[in-house]
Amino acid sequence: MLKLVAGCVAGSLEATATWPLEYIKTQMQTKRKVPVKGGFVSVPQPYTSIYAGLRYTVRTTGALSLFTGLTPTLLLSAPKAGIRFGTNQQLRSARPAEPSAKLEPSPNVHKHAASHPSTLSGVHTQCIHSAHSVHASACTVHAQRTCG
Repeated sequence: MLKLVAGCVAGSLEATATWPLEYIKTQMQTKRKVPVKGGFVSVPQPYTSIYAGLRYTVRTTGALSLFTGLTPTLLLSAPKAGIRFGTNQQLRSARPAEPSAKLEPSPNVHKHAASHPSTLSGVHTQCIHSAHSVHASACTVHAQRTCG
């Protein structure tokens, strides 16, 4: 239960920390409606970078306005993160330790990863292709060792 709660807290902190950037990014992708006689006109935002958007928003509507719309995101992301992190930790602690077992990745993993600029992408792609082979668990272990 503690792992589930810790995951919820971690997910909430992550969403809260990144929300101002998400908010500005979304604002930059949408046009704002300006009232004119007889209706509204859509105009671009008065800023073109995230930094300028942060400054503009804080100056015009205050720092707390950067967190507009965060509540629904927290209501969805906190339980999702709690389940993800909690389940991960529970499964890791339930896994029997086998210090004598030595798993080696498939030789194709190394060939594929070496031929791609992104090792992580190469390992990930190879893992997808070998998901139904006997090398799937070795591929997962290799990806964990490679990616931390």
